[in-house]
Amino acid sequence: MVITWNGYGRLEIVSKPVMGEVTLVTNPFGDALGKVKSSVASLVIQSHEGLDTAGFKGIEPEHPEDGRKVFLINHAGEYEVQGVSVNGGMVKLKSGEAHTVYRIDTEGIKLGFLGALDRHLTEPELEKLGAVDILFCPAGGGKVLTAEQAAAVIMEIEPRIVVPIYVDGEGFGSADVLGRALGIVPERVTKFKIQKSGLPLEDLQLVILEKS
Repeated sequence: MVITWNGYGRLEIVSKPVMGEVTLVTNPFGDALGKVKSSVASLVIQSHEGLDTAGFKGIEPEHPEDGRKVFLINHAGEYEVQGVSVNGGMVKLKSGEAHTVYRIDTEGIKLGFLGALDRHLTEPELEKLGAVDILFCPAGGGKVLTAEQAAAVIMEIEPRIVVPIYVDGEGFGSADVLGRALGIVPERVTKFKIQKSGLPLEDLQLVILEKS
């Protein structure tokens, strides 16, 4: 699995769940917020509606030769797309705005995507999310969790690896603050490559992705 980050909550996750590559894009931001990265995808997930999630321009089907279109998930529910399982749970923001968090299962790894979450999760919401190996957690403050709030949410979810999103620019604080809040020295990479066998067994790992 290869994971890259383009800013805000936009990640590109390339995995091989069955046969061939499947690319998943999260929260693609619109060109009103910056340069939109062209890419191909089989699956797009949105946590909420907004300028930071409405940038479908430049996303083309990954396997057009098979007649497959980009599959969009923007609501709670259970989905299966080309061997990738997605389970979405409704988690309203403090404003009452509709918002969905997701658990994505692929290559035997459980990914948790919290989108633009701005509050702690309740016990039922944590149970719905379930066990998570790699957590994509907002941590830049403003309209999303602060680093300190994110650290508390991370301790509740107990993932093996954390990747901060909604950080480092665009009005968000530095991802380094999350490292200090967690007491962890981060690993900085442009591309994060991981297999199930490479997941840490004990200590929490913090991976800060540079924008690509």
